[in-house]
Amino acid sequence: MELCIKPGLLNCSGDLTRHVGPGPMHLVLKEALSLLISVAYKASKALKELELDGDPNPYMTPMVLKAK
Repeated sequence: MELCIKPGLLNCSGDLTRHVGPGPMHLVLKEALSLLISVAYKASKALKELELDGDPNPYMTPMVLKAK
């Protein structure tokens, strides 16, 4: 799987190769997103990119993610 990441958003020297899982999907996804945010040059900008625009789908599960 390839990710489409905006240039200049991530610090490529960060370790994104760490294994995440197995486990419940929402926990695995939360951990993967936390790792992605942790290697961003500007974590707040990365969080903004992941933020939902508009109304959530009734099948969506909200997640609270924080940047350091």
